[in-house]
Amino acid sequence: MTWKKVPYPIGRLLGSATACRATRNSLYVTRTRAVVFLNVAVRTYKENFTAVCQQMFEYGLQTHEEREDELRLFRDAIDAAKQENRQQAAVKIDEFMVYKHKVGLSVET
Repeated sequence: MTWKKVPYPIGRLLGSATACRATRNSLYVTRTRAVVFLNVAVRTYKENFTAVCQQMFEYGLQTHEEREDELRLFRDAIDAAKQENRQQAAVKIDEFMVYKHKVGLSVET
């Protein structure tokens, strides 16, 4: 890697070799700060990502439980409707048997 002269006054005051070292040092500091910043940013991202995933997981569990409750209530309603239909059918069959007996129809059961 080649280093260019610094166009800042430090290059004029201290000479090109010192300016080159100053540039290298400032680039090193800049790179170090960038690496530290990226490490912090990645760590923050991981923490936030994990927190968001945890929240999504908990929300999914909550909605799953709500859905299970809805399905249970739906199945209970269907079972109740079937039971009511059976009872109504039994009543209608009994009414028909009484009517059949009164009229004297000979229908085999």
